[in-house]
Amino acid sequence: MLRRSSVSNSNMVSRILIIYTGGTIGMSRNPETKAYAAPEHGYLKEKIKTFASLYDSEYEFCEGDILTDHEPRATPITMYGRRIIYGIEELETIVDSANMSMSDWANIAKVIEKYYTKFDGFVVVHGTDTMSYTASALSFMLENLGKTVILTGSQIPLCEQRNDAVNNLLGSLIFASHFIIPEVAIYFNNKLFRGNRSLKAKCEDIDAFDSPNMSPLAVMGTHITVNWKSVADSTSLLPFCVQSDMCSEVVMLRLFPGMTCSTLHHFLAPPIKGAVLLSYGAGNGPDAREELLEVFRQVCMRGVIVVNITQCLTGTVSVEYNTGKRRWDLQDSLHCKSLTHIKQYKKSNLTLTNVLSDAGILPGGDMTAEAALAKLSYLLAKKNLTQEQRRQMMVTNLRGEMTVEVSPNVSDLFLDSDSYLSKVISALEVSSQKEIQALREAILPTVMCNAAGLGKLDKLTEAVQQCVSVNKADYDGRTPLHLAACEGHCEAAEFLLKNGAIVHCKDRAGNTPLVDAIKNKFVL
Repeated sequence: MLRRSSVSNSNMVSRILIIYTGGTIGMSRNPETKAYAAPEHGYLKEKIKTFASLYDSEYEFCEGDILTDHEPRATPITMYGRRIIYGIEELETIVDSANMSMSDWANIAKVIEKYYTKFDGFVVVHGTDTMSYTASALSFMLENLGKTVILTGSQIPLCEQRNDAVNNLLGSLIFASHFIIPEVAIYFNNKLFRGNRSLKAKCEDIDAFDSPNMSPLAVMGTHITVNWKSVADSTSLLPFCVQSDMCSEVVMLRLFPGMTCSTLHHFLAPPIKGAVLLSYGAGNGPDAREELLEVFRQVCMRGVIVVNITQCLTGTVSVEYNTGKRRWDLQDSLHCKSLTHIKQYKKSNLTLTNVLSDAGILPGGDMTAEAALAKLSYLLAKKNLTQEQRRQMMVTNLRGEMTVEVSPNVSDLFLDSDSYLSKVISALEVSSQKEIQALREAILPTVMCNAAGLGKLDKLTEAVQQCVSVNKADYDGRTPLHLAACEGHCEAAEFLLKNGAIVHCKDRAGNTPLVDAIKNKFVL
């Protein structure tokens, strides 16, 4: 499997597991009443066989195609020369997505954990109403993820002649099988979104999902365009694992004019441990209502983590927290007995962001409400964290769920005069930025592969500093990690893994870097 290039070998096969949870896509129509019936076990499995683009009835399976616990199915060979072999795993209870619960999230995560090593990617078929909640939750629950997990569904059931179900399901299978995008994503209407940045924006349109604060990871038109700069790199050396526990003692509260203190007090009363507050504009609250702010302050003092995100569709609530200049936080509020005391302390000591921060509420950046709730539930369920660690992690980007301001990208600048590429640029008398970029894309991946094969850390470091992809493959489909593994260069392999190298990439022969290391009797 190649990450950064299309597939050219028609003999290559990918194995995908479809996890069916329910939703509109699997509804059937009663021939007499014409009404839709709730999804049933076995219906989707059989209905898929009636679509030629999803099911090749003439394909003869070989021994290597057999799936351990699932009936193998095959798509026709795609336009990229790959055949997709897939199985379908139905959850024990198939539900409409409006009935989804945290236990259902855990069940989906456990299925992925069970079959993680047996499949190249996963497609979760899900109802649209709560798809963004599930995608956000899975993005945190699936720790150290190195494979593609895509959620999809449809607005029109598969049983209808005109539907969006076939397109969404086929597109999801293609992305999960042809590219290694180590994230939880949503595929809908030819667009691939980061799961924890997406939301259902339209209740009836085919174009149901959007990602207001982030452009799509990929778009499927006549060709597939992947925005690889936006795709998160897996940089952890730890193995994939699942945190199935989520804290259910969390709530979501939308601030509105006229909210009473008693309503707020009861809403945030024990056993509530965390709350997502949807505030006005860029995180604003009612600064003239001290009694309401006092309730928030007492709640935060009690240990409840409250996260502030905007009610607006786009925009952000500042994520600066305990960095640079000193800011107001919960430790400061512990020294203040009332909001009057806070104001006096504020004038003499601090520059504060807004009244909600003054009360101990955390800024949630540009997280969606779904992502903020899932992240809060995930962190509160971690038993080995202190409350302050949870607060710090809540305002830290963990899975690409919030935008982080970064300095200008090195790839947008001219290279240092003593670099290898600069010498080539000088020799060829290249001057325009477009020509320099073309040379960079043509030469630096080869330099990185060569450096990995020789175990030269200095050259690998220089290439990474020049923003060269560590997953760019050579003509044989071998990535730098393949070459480092083949030659037993452990330090180079570790460096590449820490900088986003994908361990599941397969070369043209179908070998992963680990297989290459074993073949050459190296232990990495």
